[in-house]
Amino acid sequence: MIEMVTPMSLVNDRIEAYAKKIEASILKKLSFIGESVVAEARSANSYEDQTGNLRTSTGYAILKDGKVLSGSSFLPVKIKATKGGKKGKALIKDLASKYSQGYVLLVVAGMDYAVYVEAMGLNVLSSSKLLAESMTKRLL
Repeated sequence: MIEMVTPMSLVNDRIEAYAKKIEASILKKLSFIGESVVAEARSANSYEDQTGNLRTSTGYAILKDGKVLSGSSFLPVKIKATKGGKKGKALIKDLASKYSQGYVLLVVAGMDYAVYVEAMGLNVLSSSKLLAESMTKRLL
């Protein structure tokens, strides 16, 4: 006859501690990917960002079950580029509601005209998308 002598509470505590360790690792890796991708996007010099708002609106957020856990601060790249950060944060908030399950890394360029700049063949988030995909495969 086999008898369990370890208290179930100890087993549950160990499982919970391990789950927290895994979550911390996932968040650390997603943060690294997010920071790297945003740095790539902001350093791409394929267009002239006259106001700084387009680059300022570029950022990321890490979601878990639809809730933002962490992400970019959307600091202005130029002194008067305050509109971009607000647009980037608003887009993150809007998109977060669409992802209610699991972990999600959102990378955005929040200015409305970002898609037009990309359509002209200029790099706003194109190279960042490729970088995010390769880093995700490698790190996760």
